[in-house]
Amino acid sequence: MSNVLMILDAEFPPDPRVENEAETLMSQGHTVHLMCFGYNVSTDEFFDYNGIKVHRK
Repeated sequence: MSNVLMILDAEFPPDPRVENEAETLMSQGHTVHLMCFGYNVSTDEFFDYNGIKVHRK
């Protein structure tokens, strides 16, 4: 299908409402990318979380 970019003005995970929305989109065949904050210096800038492509900045 298509790529979907979700933007979250907080850290991820956890955020159940974002996970639910992403899972719904993925079940419809979309690839979901999530841009979020990463306040912890030791976190990865990119990782896969249950199929969600998470990009931390």
